[in-house]
Amino acid sequence: VPILDYISFLTDVLLILIFYTQLGIFIQNYYIILIAIGLLLMSFPFRMGRGIGSLLISSAIVFYIGYPLLPILISSSGGSQYQNILLQNLSLAVAEISGDIPLLIYAYIIVPIVYISILAGFSIVLENFLGGNIGKLPFPLEIG
Repeated sequence: VPILDYISFLTDVLLILIFYTQLGIFIQNYYIILIAIGLLLMSFPFRMGRGIGSLLISSAIVFYIGYPLLPILISSSGGSQYQNILLQNLSLAVAEISGDIPLLIYAYIIVPIVYISILAGFSIVLENFLGGNIGKLPFPLEIG
């Protein structure tokens, strides 16, 4: 029964890594198109597409610059030490990996999610700057 739990965990980790990889490939290949669509949306009259246009532009810029650093961050956080495990002795490999499940969760799930959240925060700041909302507070403030 524990081997099924480990296989399920490894499958989940692989699916998350595939999602991160596909997202990075999409942004690396189509960032020019995302910026062009953003400029098109921002050019609509009466500020109809200013918000979504600035979001597309800022997301394309921030993720194009910051996303290629994600594999370096994952490998430096200790997630790449199992890349050379031979499948000849599977029980020894499962026993070795099972002791480091928290490290794998940290390296392959928590670190990328936090890093992508930080990039999304930078993207929101740049979106507000591009959209002209940098001087406004997100909550009403009354002084007096």
